Amino acid sequence: MSYELCRVNAQAFIRRTVRLADGYVIEETHRMAFRKAQKLWERLLRGEAQ
Repeated sequence: MSYELCRVNAQAFIRRTVRLADGYVIEETHRMAFRKAQKLWERLLRGEAQ
C-alpha cells in the first residue's frame, strides 16, 4: 500500500494505491484546499488518520 499527497494549483488530494494479485485498487479523497490536505497528510504520517 502506498499513499501520495497530490497537488493541483491551490487544491490537493490524497491517493492510496493498494496492490492486489490481479492489479491495483486506487482510491482518492475529495479535492480540498492544500492546507487542509497537508494537515490530513501530516496526521496520516503520524498514524492518526486512516
